[in-house]
Amino acid sequence: MKTLLLPFSFLMVCFFSTTISAQCSDIYFYRTNGFQNKKPVMLYSNEKKLATINAGEKYVATVCSEDALEFVVRTSENDMVPSRVTLDPKNAATYYLKISCAVGVEIASIKMQAPGKGKKDIDNGKKFIKPLKKLSVQNETVSQNKNAIIPANNNQTFEATQTVDNFKFEITNVTKAGEQLTIDYKITNLHSDDRRFETCANMIYFYDDLGNLNFANKACVANSCSGMPSWIKSPQVSEKYACHSRVNSNAILPSGIPLKASITIPNIKKSATKFIKGSLWFKSETAYKMDFYNLKFPEIVDADNPNKMNFGNQSIELIHAVNDSSTTYIHFKHSNAGVEPYNLKIKKGVAYDDQGNQYTLNAISFFSKNKRIENRGYFRGWDLTTNPNNPANIFAFIDNMSAQATQIKRITLSFEGFSLSWDNIDIVGATGKKNEPQSSEYIQYSEFEQKVRNKHNVLGTKVILKKIHFSSGSAIILKDSHAQLNQLGDLLKLNPNLKVEVSGHTDNVGDDVSNMVLSQKRADAIKYYLIGRSVLPNRIISIGKGKNEPIKDNTSAQGRQENRRVEIMVIE
Repeated sequence: MKTLLLPFSFLMVCFFSTTISAQCSDIYFYRTNGFQNKKPVMLYSNEKKLATINAGEKYVATVCSEDALEFVVRTSENDMVPSRVTLDPKNAATYYLKISCAVGVEIASIKMQAPGKGKKDIDNGKKFIKPLKKLSVQNETVSQNKNAIIPANNNQTFEATQTVDNFKFEITNVTKAGEQLTIDYKITNLHSDDRRFETCANMIYFYDDLGNLNFANKACVANSCSGMPSWIKSPQVSEKYACHSRVNSNAILPSGIPLKASITIPNIKKSATKFIKGSLWFKSETAYKMDFYNLKFPEIVDADNPNKMNFGNQSIELIHAVNDSSTTYIHFKHSNAGVEPYNLKIKKGVAYDDQGNQYTLNAISFFSKNKRIENRGYFRGWDLTTNPNNPANIFAFIDNMSAQATQIKRITLSFEGFSLSWDNIDIVGATGKKNEPQSSEYIQYSEFEQKVRNKHNVLGTKVILKKIHFSSGSAIILKDSHAQLNQLGDLLKLNPNLKVEVSGHTDNVGDDVSNMVLSQKRADAIKYYLIGRSVLPNRIISIGKGKNEPIKDNTSAQGRQENRRVEIMVIE
């Protein structure tokens, strides 16, 4: 018996060859020659074309990386169907992917087969008319979300106006409210005759700058709106128009007359800043697709006031949070800069304090904090309609907040379709001491003036303006009040960072509604007087409180006289 001695280098090559081979995986792609549509099918990997596969052909690719791979099949260069497979190759594993094309329709499909079934198909020579061919596949990492692939051409310029086959699309407004984005646009039919137009939510999709794929959940054309079809649980990107007649938005577009339209996209990630690409499919006589690039999201937080959240022509500003005995209320102001009344539906609210406690809103009051609407049983939310250029006060109540809490770390209000959050809100009147009652004492105007001039902290300070007088039963300011109001205006101008709440109060004589209206008018009169003294409007909040916060007993004439008053409180 002879011993064969092999060179060390040869042994090392064999060893490493075996080791490398063991790390690789084989992926078989095959299309049997059975009863099916004979149209060629194109195979893509991570958006790169690999091969055109005919009936009766089989291929094998060897990959030596564990990076995720995505394979897609199409029936033409310009037609991507929603059939795809994503796999994570494992060491020395074998995969079988079967490709087919149904008879009667040009729709291709690709499906993973069980190893036993796949191997049996590949080894059956009767199912193929050509021998096995090799494919080259480049491993490139793809997102774990099979739809979340960032388009390669994401450096194009955003175009607000585009024309596709004599249909002009013009984006007129982009509104972001929390995680929801609404795109308003106009469609103009440039044809010489009227044309039917339709689209649907599942054919409108956008990629954000984080790589997430976002589908619209509402699409409107004129007065016709549609949502995502209920039977589509996981929408897929499609390059074929596929709007169902029962769930599309449609209208007859008159020649040359623009019609309003809109798209609503929910569940946008908070850290996303823009859509790098979006597609809108629509149909008239034939189907078309229009693409958008680099559509930037508008800022929600106001540049000049971090407690003010803007969404379109609406805004909600958090004024302050106040500890008031057994309850804490958070004062918001909703402003409507539009031309029509705006309905705001608050569904719920959640807050967290600096002690690690979580709270749910117990009640909300509109206009005045003394008309609580409780959150009980099957309560479905609070509705507020705000008229244009007439701000509405909103008071959110949290009962029995920890006496040790001095700050609300976060409060989130959930509205219809979106939510807004505010962070790190100091609680006015909070002591941070357990079981210690809160002080409700006032200070004299002279002391207040001295503190302001010396730049002392006056946050939460209350002052009764004792030298302010009105005509009986009206909001007309008497002349003997001007001196103190002029002093107050000059004091506020001296410290431009102060923001005050002006509140009007009445006694208990007369009906509640009349007292509330009178107190609001008087508070407004003081506000407008100070504005006339060059104090900025956004530094003054006016609230009417009627008879609800007496400081003396209303049973005596002296007590009623002292309850009829105007006071200020520093809120910022």
